[in-house]
This record gives sequence, C-alpha cells and structure tokens, in this order.
Amino acid sequence: MPGSFFLTGYSAATGERLWWVSGLSFEMKSTAAVEDDLLFINGYAMPLNEEGRHVRLDPFSEVVAEHDGDGDGKISQDEAPEGLVSNLLSYFDLAGDGHLDEGDWTYFQAALDSRNGILAIELPEAGLLGDLTASHTRWTYHRKIPQLPSPIVDDGVLLMVDDNGITTTLHSATGELIEEGRLEGAIDSYYASPIVADDKFYLLSRSGKLVVLPSNGSLEPLAVSDLDDLATATPAVDGTTMYLRTRSALWAFRRSADDSPADR
Repeated sequence: MPGSFFLTGYSAATGERLWWVSGLSFEMKSTAAVEDDLLFINGYAMPLNEEGRHVRLDPFSEVVAEHDGDGDGKISQDEAPEGLVSNLLSYFDLAGDGHLDEGDWTYFQAALDSRNGILAIELPEAGLLGDLTASHTRWTYHRKIPQLPSPIVDDGVLLMVDDNGITTTLHSATGELIEEGRLEGAIDSYYASPIVADDKFYLLSRSGKLVVLPSNGSLEPLAVSDLDDLATATPAVDGTTMYLRTRSALWAFRRSADDSPADR
C-alpha cells in the first residue's frame, strides 16, 4: 500500500506491517504496477517537490519567536509569515484547528523535502522485515511524473503520462529513458490511467481522444480515435471488449474473433 513517504507491505492474513520502502512523495494518488519481481509506484505532490525547487523552512522556534503574537506557542493564519507558510497553512494544519504547532511544522518540512518521482522496488522474498529502502530500491526517476494517472508496464517497457499529456517510456529493468514527449494527434490533459490490451498501450485523454501506442516504447501513435466527450475514467478490458466511460456514454468496442492482427 502506498502512502505519504512510504510504500508498505502488510500481511494479508493478519494486517501486520512487515516491511516498508521510503522515498515516496507526501501525496500519493496512483496505483502501483507490477512486472515479475518489480513494483512501480509514482507520486506527485506539487511543483516545489520537483528536482531543484525544494525549499527549507526557518526553524519553528525562530518563527514562533518572531510571529507568535498571542504567545500560545503556535502559528495561526493571521500570524503566519507571508508567502509559502501563509498560502499553505491549511494544508499542513493536521489537527484542523487553524494553527501550526511544532508537529505540524515538522510534517510541513518533511512534505517539502519529499520528491516527485517513480520508484522501481524489488518485491521482497517471504520473511524479510523492516526498512528495505537501501536494499530493494532498484531505480528512481524524477522527470514529468504524473499526479493522477497510474503507470503501466508490459514486456519490459514502463509507460506513464502526466496530467499535462507528457508521455514517458522507460526500460522497466533499469529506468533508462526510451522516449518522452506529447502524443501526435492527442495533445491534451490526461486523468485516466493508461492500460495494456492486445500487446498495445491505450491512453484516453480528457477530451476523449483514444491513443494506441506500440508496445516497444515508441510514442508514434498507431491510431487516434476521437470520442469528442469528457473522459476521466480509466478504460477496462474484458476478453475482446474494451469499455470506455465518458461524461455522456459508456462505450463498448469489441474485436471480432476472426480479425487478423493487422485489422486490430
């Protein structure tokens, strides 16, 4: 299960926390993908978590000494320093009481320190316990990371598309870049996650453009179809049928049993 800062493995039988890997973003929305012994999980929080944009807060004791007007040892919205702290105070007020205490401040800094990225994590063999970050993180990648769409992996190629439509393909074993760019004929935002079907990648854009990509990591579309409707749900496949839900309709596309691969 991915959560703030950690991917954690639990016993399905007892619920016991068995192992964990750190290095995740403080905001996690995506679902992990798995290929063989590798698990892939991405997280994007905000632009300040991109490489080269991280910031440090002043020590809490110094902020309280300068800004705590009522002497309660906390920082309220009215007392907050202008800029980053004032703008984000409500997001890091963990108690929801309108104030930041020292615990909130510690979490605030930890959140700012986290990195947008995708991690490839070796699934541990039975019996391993505890922090496996150093031993089981195979690789990390930190460019053009999706916030909403989950990654997909198939036959050694990992594909992800960020909310703004930048699509990235990587060699799943190493994290080496194959291609990165926008998809011809479907330059759009993407909320739905990509899927694999019939040995191809399928991506559905927010305006309803369905893009078919080859499985080798190339970003040159094999086909682009336009449903001309808002689409934010991930497609589903059952046998030879693909289901796409748009704002106004549920579409079912079925491949005939006698279709040749060239016709698909």
